[in-house]
Amino acid sequence: MKFVFVHGWSFDRRFWYPLVAELACPEAILLEMGYFGAPPQLDLPNEPYIAIGHSAGFLWLLGQDLRHCQGLVALNGFARFAKGADFPDGVPARQLARMSSRLSQSPNGVIADFHALCRPDIGWTGTPNIERLTLGLNRLQNDDFRREAARWGDRLAWLSGADDPLLLPEVARASFPAESYGKFVTGGHLLPIAQPIHCATFIAAALDRLA
Repeated sequence: MKFVFVHGWSFDRRFWYPLVAELACPEAILLEMGYFGAPPQLDLPNEPYIAIGHSAGFLWLLGQDLRHCQGLVALNGFARFAKGADFPDGVPARQLARMSSRLSQSPNGVIADFHALCRPDIGWTGTPNIERLTLGLNRLQNDDFRREAARWGDRLAWLSGADDPLLLPEVARASFPAESYGKFVTGGHLLPIAQPIHCATFIAAALDRLA
Protein backbone atom coordinates (compact mmCIF):
# COMPACT_ATOMS: atom_id res chain seq x y z
CA MET A 1 0.00 0.00 0.00
CA LYS A 2 1.30 3.41 -0.92
CA PHE A 3 1.41 6.24 1.62
CA VAL A 4 0.72 9.84 0.60
CA PHE A 5 1.87 12.59 2.98
CA VAL A 6 0.69 16.21 2.92
CA HIS A 7 2.49 18.80 5.06
CA GLY A 8 0.88 21.78 6.77
CA TRP A 9 1.11 25.53 6.37
CA SER A 10 4.60 27.11 6.16
CA PHE A 11 6.44 23.80 5.92
CA ASP A 12 7.46 21.66 2.95
CA ARG A 13 7.92 18.00 2.08
CA ARG A 14 10.99 17.78 4.34
CA PHE A 15 8.59 17.93 7.28
CA TRP A 16 7.93 14.21 6.81
CA TYR A 17 11.49 12.93 6.75
CA PRO A 18 11.59 11.79 10.43
CA LEU A 19 8.28 9.92 10.21
CA VAL A 20 8.96 8.37 6.81
CA ALA A 21 12.28 7.07 8.12
CA GLU A 22 10.50 5.57 11.13
CA LEU A 23 7.84 3.94 8.97
CA ALA A 24 10.43 2.62 6.51
CA CYS A 25 8.01 2.98 3.60
CA PRO A 26 9.98 3.15 0.33
CA GLU A 27 6.87 4.00 -1.70
CA ALA A 28 6.07 7.14 0.28
CA ILE A 29 4.76 10.03 -1.82
CA LEU A 30 5.53 13.41 -0.27
CA LEU A 31 3.33 16.09 -1.75
CA GLU A 32 4.58 19.67 -1.92
CA MET A 33 2.48 22.78 -1.30
CA GLY A 34 5.09 25.16 -2.68
CA TYR A 35 5.44 27.49 0.29
CA PHE A 36 9.22 27.85 -0.06
CA GLY A 37 10.00 28.17 -3.73
CA ALA A 38 9.62 24.57 -4.82
CA PRO A 39 6.86 24.10 -7.39
CA PRO A 40 3.65 22.61 -6.00
CA GLN A 41 3.39 18.86 -6.53
CA LEU A 42 -0.11 17.83 -5.53
CA ASP A 43 -1.04 14.89 -7.76
CA LEU A 44 -2.69 12.01 -5.93
CA PRO A 45 -2.09 8.42 -7.12
CA ASN A 46 -4.47 6.58 -9.43
CA GLU A 47 -4.14 3.45 -7.31
CA PRO A 48 -4.99 2.52 -3.70
CA TYR A 49 -3.22 4.53 -1.01
CA ILE A 50 -3.44 5.75 2.58
CA ALA A 51 -3.39 9.54 2.96
CA ILE A 52 -1.66 11.12 5.95
CA GLY A 53 -1.97 14.85 6.54
CA HIS A 54 -0.54 17.20 9.11
CA SER A 55 -2.53 20.21 10.29
CA ALA A 56 -3.70 22.26 7.27
CA GLY A 57 -2.43 19.49 5.00
CA PHE A 58 -5.20 17.24 6.27
CA LEU A 59 -7.78 19.97 5.68
CA TRP A 60 -6.53 20.22 2.09
CA LEU A 61 -6.87 16.44 1.65
CA LEU A 62 -10.52 16.49 2.65
CA GLY A 63 -11.26 18.85 -0.24
CA GLN A 64 -9.72 16.58 -2.89
CA ASP A 65 -10.96 13.76 -5.09
CA LEU A 66 -10.06 10.79 -2.89
CA ARG A 67 -11.63 8.03 -4.96
CA HIS A 68 -8.52 5.79 -4.63
CA CYS A 69 -7.88 6.56 -0.97
CA GLN A 70 -8.43 3.63 1.39
CA GLY A 71 -8.10 5.54 4.66
CA LEU A 72 -7.23 8.92 6.14
CA VAL A 73 -4.89 9.72 9.03
CA ALA A 74 -4.85 13.20 10.59
CA LEU A 75 -1.81 14.18 12.65
CA ASN A 76 -2.56 17.43 14.50
CA GLY A 77 -5.31 17.71 11.91
CA PHE A 78 -8.84 19.05 11.63
CA ALA A 79 -11.79 19.32 9.27
CA ARG A 80 -12.43 22.95 10.18
CA PHE A 81 -10.10 25.46 11.80
CA ALA A 82 -11.73 28.89 11.98
CA LYS A 83 -14.39 29.82 14.50
CA GLY A 84 -17.95 30.16 13.25
CA ALA A 85 -21.53 30.33 14.45
CA ASP A 86 -21.78 26.54 14.42
CA PHE A 87 -18.14 25.96 15.42
CA PRO A 88 -17.53 28.04 18.53
CA ASP A 89 -14.32 26.24 19.54
CA GLY A 90 -12.43 27.23 16.38
CA VAL A 91 -9.65 29.77 16.06
CA PRO A 92 -10.93 33.37 15.64
CA ALA A 93 -10.76 34.32 11.96
CA ARG A 94 -9.28 37.71 12.85
CA GLN A 95 -6.05 36.01 13.93
CA LEU A 96 -5.67 34.45 10.50
CA ALA A 97 -6.62 37.73 8.83
CA ARG A 98 -3.85 39.54 10.72
CA MET A 99 -1.31 36.96 9.62
CA SER A 100 -2.45 37.29 6.03
CA SER A 101 -2.22 41.09 6.08
CA ARG A 102 1.34 40.95 7.42
CA LEU A 103 2.58 38.43 4.87
CA SER A 104 3.23 40.92 2.07
CA GLN A 105 5.34 43.18 4.31
CA SER A 106 7.11 40.65 6.48
CA PRO A 107 6.72 37.05 5.30
CA ASN A 108 9.79 35.85 7.18
CA GLY A 109 8.53 37.50 10.36
CA VAL A 110 5.10 35.88 10.09
CA ILE A 111 6.63 32.46 9.48
CA ALA A 112 9.16 32.88 12.28
CA ASP A 113 6.41 33.84 14.73
CA PHE A 114 4.31 30.87 13.68
CA HIS A 115 7.20 28.43 13.96
CA ALA A 116 8.14 29.82 17.36
CA LEU A 117 4.59 29.11 18.52
CA CYS A 118 4.83 25.59 17.15
CA ARG A 119 8.32 25.15 18.68
CA PRO A 120 9.74 23.18 15.77
CA ASP A 121 12.84 21.12 16.31
CA ILE A 122 14.31 22.03 12.94
CA GLY A 123 14.37 25.25 10.94
CA TRP A 124 12.95 25.87 7.49
CA THR A 125 14.92 27.67 4.84
CA GLY A 126 13.94 28.97 1.45
CA THR A 127 12.29 31.96 -0.20
CA PRO A 128 8.68 32.32 0.99
CA ASN A 129 6.10 32.17 -1.77
CA ILE A 130 3.67 34.82 -0.57
CA GLU A 131 0.94 33.84 -3.03
CA ARG A 132 0.97 30.20 -1.92
CA LEU A 133 1.18 31.10 1.76
CA THR A 134 -1.74 33.51 1.44
CA LEU A 135 -3.79 30.85 -0.33
CA GLY A 136 -3.06 28.48 2.54
CA LEU A 137 -4.21 30.99 5.14
CA ASN A 138 -7.38 31.66 3.14
CA ARG A 139 -8.16 27.94 3.25
CA LEU A 140 -7.74 27.92 7.01
CA GLN A 141 -10.16 30.83 7.29
CA ASN A 142 -12.82 29.51 4.92
CA ASP A 143 -12.69 25.75 4.45
CA ASP A 144 -15.15 23.55 6.32
CA PHE A 145 -14.98 19.87 5.43
CA ARG A 146 -16.75 18.36 8.41
CA ARG A 147 -19.32 16.74 6.13
CA GLU A 148 -16.58 15.22 4.01
CA ALA A 149 -14.83 13.94 7.13
CA ALA A 150 -18.07 12.41 8.40
CA ARG A 151 -18.36 10.30 5.25
CA TRP A 152 -15.14 8.49 6.18
CA GLY A 153 -16.52 7.24 9.48
CA ASP A 154 -14.25 4.57 10.95
CA ARG A 155 -11.86 4.85 8.00
CA LEU A 156 -10.60 8.12 9.48
CA ALA A 157 -8.01 8.16 12.27
CA TRP A 158 -6.62 11.14 14.14
CA LEU A 159 -3.81 11.80 16.59
CA SER A 160 -3.67 15.14 18.39
CA GLY A 161 -1.41 16.76 20.94
CA ALA A 162 -3.06 17.48 24.27
CA ASP A 163 -0.72 20.47 24.65
CA ASP A 164 -1.10 21.79 21.10
CA PRO A 165 -0.92 25.62 21.29
CA LEU A 166 -2.77 26.01 17.97
CA LEU A 167 -5.39 23.31 18.08
CA LEU A 168 -7.37 22.89 21.28
CA PRO A 169 -8.56 19.34 21.99
CA GLU A 170 -12.14 20.53 21.54
CA VAL A 171 -11.39 21.70 17.99
CA ALA A 172 -9.75 18.45 16.99
CA ARG A 173 -12.50 16.26 18.40
CA ALA A 174 -15.30 18.44 17.03
CA SER A 175 -13.89 18.07 13.52
CA PHE A 176 -14.24 14.31 13.20
CA PRO A 177 -17.04 11.74 13.16
CA ALA A 178 -17.86 9.80 16.33
CA GLU A 179 -16.91 6.53 14.61
CA SER A 180 -13.38 7.70 13.86
CA TYR A 181 -10.42 6.21 15.69
CA GLY A 182 -8.47 8.83 17.59
CA LYS A 183 -6.50 9.70 20.67
CA PHE A 184 -4.76 12.57 22.41
CA VAL A 185 -1.14 12.28 23.47
CA THR A 186 1.16 14.53 25.44
CA GLY A 187 2.71 16.86 22.89
CA GLY A 188 2.32 19.97 20.80
CA HIS A 189 1.51 20.80 17.18
CA LEU A 190 4.41 19.01 15.51
CA LEU A 191 3.93 15.40 16.52
CA PRO A 192 5.45 13.94 13.30
CA ILE A 193 8.72 15.77 14.04
CA ALA A 194 8.75 15.65 17.83
CA GLN A 195 7.32 12.13 18.23
CA PRO A 196 7.83 10.17 14.99
CA ILE A 197 7.95 6.83 16.80
CA HIS A 198 4.63 7.49 18.50
CA CYS A 199 3.10 8.62 15.19
CA ALA A 200 4.37 5.51 13.41
CA THR A 201 2.87 3.29 16.11
CA PHE A 202 -0.45 5.08 15.83
CA ILE A 203 -0.50 4.75 12.03
CA ALA A 204 0.19 1.01 12.33
CA ALA A 205 -2.71 0.67 14.78
CA ALA A 206 -4.99 2.64 12.45
CA LEU A 207 -4.09 0.39 9.53
CA ASP A 208 -4.80 -2.71 11.61
CA ARG A 209 -8.30 -1.40 12.18
CA LEU A 210 -8.78 -0.93 8.43
CA ALA A 211 -7.63 -4.46 7.60
